[in-house]
Amino acid sequence: MKTVIIEVETVGAALLRRELFQRSAEISLPFGAVLTLQDVIERKSRDFPSLMTLVLTVPVPIATNLVAAWLYDKFKGRARTIRIERTEITLDKGEIEKILIEKIESKE
Repeated sequence: MKTVIIEVETVGAALLRRELFQRSAEISLPFGAVLTLQDVIERKSRDFPSLMTLVLTVPVPIATNLVAAWLYDKFKGRARTIRIERTEITLDKGEIEKILIEKIESKE
């Protein structure tokens, strides 16, 4: 298993947290990965987005295209910025997949 840290800057952190993590701070994804809510820094001002820190734990090998598509669907229209292992990326399925592959392989 490999872990990847994902930081999401969003204006709607409370709503996103309720939608993703309804019953606990951890959710199992259908392809064997687990997403854990590590921390939330909420800001009340619309000028300063809240920051959610998530830990994605993935089995190796994994179909990163499925993980990327799932993450994209959850964050599209909500995230201002996404960082995967401190690499800032645009909200694009292909970009998410590329960085996930890069970061997961670098941990081997």
